[in-house]
Amino acid sequence: MGLDNNPVALYPNYIASQPTMLLVKQHFRTTDSGDFTCFRSDSSVLFEVVGQQKSTSRRRELVDPATGESLFQLRRRYLNLKEQWYLEFPEDEQSSRQPSFSVAMKWKGWANFDITMDNKAASTAESITLEVRSRSVRHTTWDVILEGRNIIEARKIPGVEAPGETARIRNNPAWELDVVAGIDLSIASIIAVILTDNNPGNLWSRGSHP
Repeated sequence: MGLDNNPVALYPNYIASQPTMLLVKQHFRTTDSGDFTCFRSDSSVLFEVVGQQKSTSRRRELVDPATGESLFQLRRRYLNLKEQWYLEFPEDEQSSRQPSFSVAMKWKGWANFDITMDNKAASTAESITLEVRSRSVRHTTWDVILEGRNIIEARKIPGVEAPGETARIRNNPAWELDVVAGIDLSIASIIAVILTDNNPGNLWSRGSHP
């Protein structure tokens, strides 16, 4: 079941019209190891996530390669207990206010976190909370929950199972995402990047621990 009647988006034109699988893989072509590629299930590229070298806030930019458009930047706050990540959006001459997207860790759990965001797909302005929860201490499977409904499932997989080059020495972290209809795929993609930041190693994966 999807959210066709109540879609969730930062960018409505990226809303999935049907249940969609994505693969998000980190790669190591740059010295800061901050780059990711977001693939569709047919291995075509949906988004590129480009890390900024020498950025103290681990700035990462999500880009639609089909248009060259930067949708937003993910930035990290290391000394803020109430907000650990946030999104910064390009200036919009038609809007006086940027959308809000803020990530706060839930310290009594397995690196769980909440996302508070403006839903730009709503008919009237509204703020919603997405709960991102690990199913176990191994951190191999995560649920993204909205008002009790699971809207995204993220599974950590061996890097070789995802498209793109896999490092010989380091097994690139990768995530397989099942996204219900009605969800903005840019939101699902950036959640996978945050999950990689929280789970930098690839010691636990579907391949090594069924």
